Amino acid sequence: MNNKHTPGPWHQLPGNNIVIESQSGNVALCNLARNSDADARLIAAAPELLEALNGLYEDQLDYIRINNLSGAENNHWMKAAKAAIAKAVG
Repeated sequence: MNNKHTPGPWHQLPGNNIVIESQSGNVALCNLARNSDADARLIAAAPELLEALNGLYEDQLDYIRINNLSGAENNHWMKAAKAAIAKAVG
């Protein structure tokens, strides 16, 4: 099983449709069952959100290590970021 998501960008079409296009040119069209423009926007932004969160998390870990801030990686937001990244990547 491949645990990597299709890299972005993903695009929201008018209505509740999301286009997921891979670099190889394969395209998937997802239609949300409910009328939810907000859900469609969030799904379309998912690859960029994951990349940004992962970058911030790694930068913060580096800062913690460089400044010898023992235990700081266990604060609420660091734990939440680590859990969200793990949930997204499997």
